[in-house]
Amino acid sequence: HCAVSHFKQDVEVPQTSNTRVPVCDGCSKNMTLQFDHCRRAPGVVDVGSLVDYPRRHCGQNPVKLEECIDDVKFFKESRAFVFRGTHDNVSAPGTVENTVALIAQMMTDPASSIKVVTDKAFPFTIPLASTPFAGSDQPAGYDGVGECLNHVYDTTMKVGAAVASNWFMFDQSEFSEQKIGFQETGWIYIPGNCKDRKDAGACKLVVRPDACAPPSAVAPDVAELANYAESNDIVVLHPCVGGPVDETAFPNAPDVAAGKLDVFGQLSKDYSEQSGPHMRAVGKMVKRLLGSSAPPTVRSGASDTKLYQKTGRPSLLSRSDDRISEFRRMPTLKIDRRSIITAGCSNTADFAEQFHIAFSSIVTGSCIFSGQPYHCGATRFPNDYMVPKTDSTAAGIHCPGCDENGTLIYDHCKNHPEWVDIETLAKYAEGTEGVDDPRVHLADDRVFVFGPTHDRCYQPPAMENVANFHKIYAANAEQIKLVEDQPFPHTLPTNSTPYFNTNHNSTGAGYDGPGECLRHVFGRGERLYPSPELDASAWQRLNVSEFVPDKGVGMKGSAWLFVPSQCETGVCKLLMLPSGCDAFNDKNPPGGSTDDFARYGMWNDMVVFLPCAGGPIDTERFPMNHENLRGMVDVYGQLSPEYATQTGDQMAPIGNMIKKLIGLD
Repeated sequence: HCAVSHFKQDVEVPQTSNTRVPVCDGCSKNMTLQFDHCRRAPGVVDVGSLVDYPRRHCGQNPVKLEECIDDVKFFKESRAFVFRGTHDNVSAPGTVENTVALIAQMMTDPASSIKVVTDKAFPFTIPLASTPFAGSDQPAGYDGVGECLNHVYDTTMKVGAAVASNWFMFDQSEFSEQKIGFQETGWIYIPGNCKDRKDAGACKLVVRPDACAPPSAVAPDVAELANYAESNDIVVLHPCVGGPVDETAFPNAPDVAAGKLDVFGQLSKDYSEQSGPHMRAVGKMVKRLLGSSAPPTVRSGASDTKLYQKTGRPSLLSRSDDRISEFRRMPTLKIDRRSIITAGCSNTADFAEQFHIAFSSIVTGSCIFSGQPYHCGATRFPNDYMVPKTDSTAAGIHCPGCDENGTLIYDHCKNHPEWVDIETLAKYAEGTEGVDDPRVHLADDRVFVFGPTHDRCYQPPAMENVANFHKIYAANAEQIKLVEDQPFPHTLPTNSTPYFNTNHNSTGAGYDGPGECLRHVFGRGERLYPSPELDASAWQRLNVSEFVPDKGVGMKGSAWLFVPSQCETGVCKLLMLPSGCDAFNDKNPPGGSTDDFARYGMWNDMVVFLPCAGGPIDTERFPMNHENLRGMVDVYGQLSPEYATQTGDQMAPIGNMIKKLIGLD
């Protein structure tokens, strides 16, 4: 899905009648992407954001699109052969490295499952044994087809000789819609051993769609595939594009009309899903071969011949930054120093955990909803798989233990938590300047850790790792509560949140995530009760610009503060929720789970503080900082190696805000 995905460093271009990328996921209105940006400028690609599309695009609560993308759990045991010649002038250096960095996030054992070849002096091609190196006219002897098959099937295959009579043409028209680029006929090679076989698993299948011309020609590498197919019981399905395209229905499909497969959304916005015109056609062919039922002809709302047009978001009532002086500066309140906690979900949970550990002399507890352990994102562990290092795959992450030419799989602590060594993280926390000693300050802290059973982003045992880190230091195991039995997707659930894929649930599952968090950390097991109504006037917009001297590290000069009336003068607790808010310009106070926390604050003497991230990033200093450019907080060291300490570029400003709020000089 890279070709149509807008990244923060992309240069947008106006949509015109000649646009070759008519679909853009994230572009401004009437704008689109430069053609083939993922191959021509792979440095702009934010690999960490791409994985969310296959994981969550189809919906989770419920799964809204039936003919969409299979659950990524099916991808875990896949194998992949990835090749780029050193003289490839189509796919720039870094292109295939991004591919590896993406698929490695979704594989159980990428070290053995992925083979990367980038040191062969070939141009843009699938090399055969007869293909010469660039600048030569002599065969190089590198058998790309054989190397691929040997790896993906994890065995040594012998090349044989194809039998001409085992090539068959078949009618593609029953599988494909009319005039979307498919020819009337396609090719299939069926080895003699695979004809009329009824035993399951008797033969393998390779699907190789491309431009071809039955009955006269197949793609060059497909002929070589057939040689391997005959001696290794492989059926080769060769769907043929290069057919007619309805230019009225698809006015921006020049590449499809030229015989290419649709990988730019030129036929539909769902081009990369099972419902995409080309995907559906090939999918039907494969299912027929496998003896399974074909998908429905058309999914409601999908494969519409009308190309997707971006619509602008409704404008919001904004408050100009030139009114900063109108907002309250950070007050000092009577905060109970024994009752200061952090909380968050996903990226903000990572930061809440990070802040808790670094400032553990101030913070006394935390609630981590789908988060990773302290300093995990930038730590190399002995079992880590090293992705080839490029500007894009490294993404500015500071990894002092990484190989010179390698970098970590993005989000390795979430995608491969079984590699995490808690003792390594504890050693860093105990011995790093600017981190409060956890052996001293975490002993009495209480921590609530939540990992839903259907979380596709934080794989087990990610949340056990968070809990186990704290159990090293907790005086009593009861202080750490781990919840892993609730069937939610990736979310911070409130009472109104339905379980995973629950259809027609208008009331929710009744699991109160904020309440369970506060019950454990502040209530010590006793239930707390929220106010049934919220006093919206208790939300205050703060001017915290004095704490943000560096305007290029993603912190805004505004913050939200919820102060119940009794907390203006009385002693109260404090909850810090790192956020992507914009208190100067937000139309309304925070909602969602933050509203739930605030209602607990009203009846339980608790102030709620939201520092706002998502501010400008200095791209000259941090050119590859994709995560923070998306408005997220720094939990990968994309700003500095000290990102997880009290001197981190985002940690220090928030730390100083809280010190002012609680009266600590």
